[in-house]
Amino acid sequence: MLRNIRISIRLALGTAIMLALVIAIILPTVLSLLSNITQRAESRQLEDLHNALQASIDETAEQALRITTAATSGVGISEAFANRDRALLQQLTLPIFEALQETYNIRQFQFHLPPATSYLRLHRLDKYDDDLSSFRLTVLQANNQQRPQSGLESGVAGIGLRGVIPVYYQQRHIGSAEVGLSFGQDFFNTFTERFGARAALHIPADQGFSTFATTIENNTSLTKAQLAEVMQGQIYTSEIDKGEQSWAVMARPIMDFSGEPLGVVELMIDRTEYVQGYQQALIRIIVIGIISVLLGLLMATLLARSIIKPLKTTADSLRNIAAGDGDLTARLDDSGRDELANLASSFNHFVAHIHSLIKQVGAATVQLSAAAEELSASSTDTSQQAKKEQSETLQVATAMNEMTATVTEVADNAAQTSHAAGAANELALSGKQNWPTLKNQFKAWPTTSKRLRRSSITYLMIVRRSARFLMSFVIFPIRPIYWR
Repeated sequence: MLRNIRISIRLALGTAIMLALVIAIILPTVLSLLSNITQRAESRQLEDLHNALQASIDETAEQALRITTAATSGVGISEAFANRDRALLQQLTLPIFEALQETYNIRQFQFHLPPATSYLRLHRLDKYDDDLSSFRLTVLQANNQQRPQSGLESGVAGIGLRGVIPVYYQQRHIGSAEVGLSFGQDFFNTFTERFGARAALHIPADQGFSTFATTIENNTSLTKAQLAEVMQGQIYTSEIDKGEQSWAVMARPIMDFSGEPLGVVELMIDRTEYVQGYQQALIRIIVIGIISVLLGLLMATLLARSIIKPLKTTADSLRNIAAGDGDLTARLDDSGRDELANLASSFNHFVAHIHSLIKQVGAATVQLSAAAEELSASSTDTSQQAKKEQSETLQVATAMNEMTATVTEVADNAAQTSHAAGAANELALSGKQNWPTLKNQFKAWPTTSKRLRRSSITYLMIVRRSARFLMSFVIFPIRPIYWR
C-alpha cells in the first residue's frame, strides 16, 4: 500500500506521526511531572505553614514565660505568696494583670501551690483552692522539677498558651506562677495576616467537633468523619475550588503539652497561582508541540525535496532515454557522499556506457550501410546475370528439344538397322536355302549401310555440339557466381 503513496508524502506523514507520538508521550509525562511538582510544592508549603504555626505556638509560649517572669518579679509578690497572704498578693498583682491584658492580651494569670493547687486566679478571683493535677501537667512539672514549663494546654478557662515558672522566696520553692496568652481568634487572625494562609482549630465536642477559632470561610472544608480520622493521627490533604479560586487543604492533629491530640488544625493556601502556572505550562507545551510539528513538517518537506528532486531528475532522464529523446551527453550532479550522489554517479556511468555503445552501433551502422549498398550492386549484377542465364537456358532447352528429336530419329534409324541386322542374320542362317533371295538382299545392303552410317555421323555431331553448347553457356558462366 505504501508503494502507492509518494515518498514526499510518506516522509511528511511519517514525520508528523512521529512528532505526534513523541508529543503524545511527552505531554502527559510533562504534565504529570508538573502536577507532581505542584503537589509537592503545595505539600511543602502546607508543611512549612504547619511548622510555622507550631513555631508560633512555641514562640507565644516562650513569650508567656517571659511575661510570667516579669510579672512575678515585683517587690513583695514572692513574700506575700510565701506568707499565703491572698489579699496582699491580689493587691500587688491585679494592677499588673490589667496592664498586661491591655498590652499583651493575656487571658490568665494565677498562682499555684505545690503540686498543682490553684491559689489565686486573677482572671477569676472567686475560684481557688481547686486541684489541677489531673489535667495541668505544666503546673505539675514546674513544681516537681522546679523548672519553667510552657506549651499549649487546656485548663479550666479553656485552651491557652501557658508559661509556668517556679516561684522562690529566700531560695525556697514556694509554688508556681502562670500566665496564659490567648490561643483563640486573635492568634489565628495574626497567623493569617502574617503568613497569608487560612487556619482553623477544631476540638472534640459532644456531637463531633466544634470550631475553636478559624479564618476559613464557612469554618471548615472537612466533614466530621474526616476530622475524626485526622484526630486519630492521619494527615489529610485535598484540593477544593471556590469560585475562581483554588485552594490546597491540609489537616493534622495538634498536640498539647502532654503530647496528646488536642484537636485538628486545618490549613488552607491559595493555589490559584499554581493552577495558573500549570495551565500556562500546558498552553506553552501545546504551542511548542504545534510549532514542533509544523517545523518537523517543514523540515520533512525540505528533506523530501532534497531526496525527490535528484530521483525525479534521474527518472526523467531514464524516461527520455527510453522514449528515444534523451541527451546522452547530459550528466547528473554527483557531488557529495550520500546515497543520491552514488545514484547519480552510477547513472552517469550507465549513460556514458550507453553513449559509447550507441557510438559503436552508429559506426557499425555506417559500415553496414556501405556493405548493403555493395550487396545491392552485387544483387543487381546477379539479377542481370540470372536473366542472361535464363535466356541461355531457354536456348539450351530449345537445343535439347532439337537433340531429343534427333535422338528420336537416330533411335528410329537404329531400330531399323537392328531390324535389318536381324533380318540379315536370319538370311545368313537360311543363306543356302534362300540364296537367291539373299543375293537380292545383298544387293540392297549398300544402300541401307550408307543410310545407317549417315545417321550415326549425324547423331555424333548433334551430341558433340550439344555438349559444347552446355559447357559454354551453362557450366562456365555459373561457376564464377558460386566462387564469389
